[in-house]
Amino acid sequence: MKRIKFFSFALALTAMALVSGGCDTGGDGSGGGGEDTGIVSKPAQLLSNASYSQAVAKIAEIIAYCDAHPGENTGNLKSDSLTFISNITEDIWNEDSIAIINRINRMIDSLDGKTINVPSSTLANALDWVSDNAVSGNNYIITLTGNETIGPRTLSYNEKVAGVTIEGGAAERKISLSTAGSLFSVGSGVTLRLGNNVTLQGRHDNNLSLVIVYGTLVMQPGSRITGNKASSSNFGGGVLVVPGSIFIMNGGEISGNTGVNGTGGGVEVSYGIFIMNGGEISVNAVVGQGGAYGARGGGVSLSGAFIMNGGTISGNTASDYGGKGGGVHMFFNSTFTMNGGTISGNTAYEGGGVFVGSYGKFTKSGNSIIYGDTDNNPDNGNATDNTATTGNGHAVFGGGDDGYYVTPVNKRNTTAGPGVNLDSTKDDAAGGWE
Repeated sequence: MKRIKFFSFALALTAMALVSGGCDTGGDGSGGGGEDTGIVSKPAQLLSNASYSQAVAKIAEIIAYCDAHPGENTGNLKSDSLTFISNITEDIWNEDSIAIINRINRMIDSLDGKTINVPSSTLANALDWVSDNAVSGNNYIITLTGNETIGPRTLSYNEKVAGVTIEGGAAERKISLSTAGSLFSVGSGVTLRLGNNVTLQGRHDNNLSLVIVYGTLVMQPGSRITGNKASSSNFGGGVLVVPGSIFIMNGGEISGNTGVNGTGGGVEVSYGIFIMNGGEISVNAVVGQGGAYGARGGGVSLSGAFIMNGGTISGNTASDYGGKGGGVHMFFNSTFTMNGGTISGNTAYEGGGVFVGSYGKFTKSGNSIIYGDTDNNPDNGNATDNTATTGNGHAVFGGGDDGYYVTPVNKRNTTAGPGVNLDSTKDDAAGGWE
């Protein structure tokens, strides 16, 4: 992602509007009276000092909060967010940045409509009903009454901007995939929200990610994506986030998935944006071909932007010969900003917790924790330790990828706990490296 320029005076005004008014309960456009959420009240400096991907992700955070509080008026959120976007420019525009901004605009548009409970007895019929009746701006809620088995579905409504929320109700409901393919392909302009007690169950003989995101995916607490094996190259076992799309994980679990011949046991971020505010990505695996084509990213494989504000990435593996990034693997020029959360108990050939590819930008700050080898004994069976089987970066290894390395190589073998900041743009001790 390229860095951006900000028109500082206009940005400051917009940032203050977002911070003070984000979700206005008054409905008069004045920007007052909103609940202090901890999301919308973050300092304006976060926006004025942000990178392009961080700024866009900040907008997505605010929108996600407002979307979770339908009783509050979000009218001024749209105008404030559009003003914010209009005050962002890049030295050189590119297709990826334009696609992401268009995605944000569509996401904002989708908050303006009605919430409709879908009248249907089965999930398949409910999805058909939405396809036949979708209106731009509306959010359609489907409440499951039992376990379901369906074939691959594409959620796309003739360029209409709409949301679909699937809820499990009072008990856990499982949606199983009947044949090979992606259970849900979330089209551009569509936001899929997985609510409490909803489990998406994949197949161990599958060839694609269980969910492919071209629009927006939001996971709420109590949702699960599990048990899928993607045998095709460069598909995440659980979720694939394609260019220009957004995945927001507020809670829930992505577990027990496998990526084969490439990348992303749990999540593959391919030039999209992934924001993790909570939940867990655990016990996923990626299997490669060895050597320069080894596995990449047992938990998360990243070619875009990843912002981790909370949650846990644990127990994932990229441990075949040449495997990199048991917890998180970053490809060339990707960005990973870790503000909170924990990365623990992952295993890889290099970079047990995090592997930073060539010219990737990784920063860790705040109360976040990346466990390393706590007692200089990778065979001690300590479940919280991230382990690099070569000894190269139990916690973090950075500086190169795919058969070559950038000098110097930075690594950290011991735990980087709260208050220990890491920065891949700085070498040696200045970046927190050992």
